[in-house]
Amino acid sequence: MNIDNARGLKASLLENVTANFAEASAQRHGVDLRRPDPGCSRRAQGRPVNVSNMAELSPLDRARAAKARAHAVFSKLGNVVGVGITTIGSEFGLKINLASAPKSRKLPTEVDGVPVRVEIVGRIRKQADK
Repeated sequence: MNIDNARGLKASLLENVTANFAEASAQRHGVDLRRPDPGCSRRAQGRPVNVSNMAELSPLDRARAAKARAHAVFSKLGNVVGVGITTIGSEFGLKINLASAPKSRKLPTEVDGVPVRVEIVGRIRKQADK
């Protein structure tokens, strides 16, 4: 085998490995919720959404649109330290992080039709510098 053939084989193998890794990663992790969705409607990008418009939104957009309302609802029940998007079962939902257990045992299980999971995570604080 000459050097040109070896380089071509190496490039071909690298291309296959990269493609297989990207495909496996997408299957394992699903949608990357940290990145903006290019197909996201402008209504769901942090702006208030009229509840009558919720049916028009994709499931991910519905979860994004419900974040502000969920924060307001749960702020009345406890000390909210974070609201994020997660998967609950096979659909998108909201994860509400609370600093401590709320006084009320009855918490909403959904907000604007979006399922909610509540977790007590404690206070969020900066780590000490090393």
